[in-house]
Amino acid sequence: MGLNWAIFWRRPGRGMAELTSPPALTYNPLMRGEAKYSLDPVDEQLVKLLSEDARTSSAVVAKQLDISPSTARRRLRKLVEDGVLRIGAMIDPYRCGYPVIAMIGIRLAHENLESASDMLAANQEIRWVSTTTGQFDIMAIGTFRSTADLGRFIEGRLAQTKGLKETQSFVCLNVKKGHYVQP
Repeated sequence: MGLNWAIFWRRPGRGMAELTSPPALTYNPLMRGEAKYSLDPVDEQLVKLLSEDARTSSAVVAKQLDISPSTARRRLRKLVEDGVLRIGAMIDPYRCGYPVIAMIGIRLAHENLESASDMLAANQEIRWVSTTTGQFDIMAIGTFRSTADLGRFIEGRLAQTKGLKETQSFVCLNVKKGHYVQP
């Protein structure tokens, strides 16, 4: 069964126009329910154990999951090789001198979407960035040493973004989940 769709957009000074082909988007199989990998209960428990402490040995994991250490290592290796799991260091931004965490919503001209998201991803303050649907074209999460640094980022680097229409920042007051971030 094919997908019928039409997207309309307003051309400045020329009224409405219909797009005749789908917009170019980065393919994400999860958006279409085509996940390549499905975690079984043992893999889910393995991931949960390692998410609590990634340094847990395969012998300890095996004992807790009631499987052999070689099975634990094989499953872990497959999860990593398939790109399902990545093991890495996370930092607590508050303890590392970055007490200001902000979500930044960005509206900009569509033709600048890719370059703007690439620019944001290259900035050391930005920990997460994604193009989005809804009010904003891009959402980003950044960590900053102070609100003054956040202001300098928004008024400096971000304000220079080609095609920028609007930004709105949301300073996080009390993070309940997802406190640690990639360095």
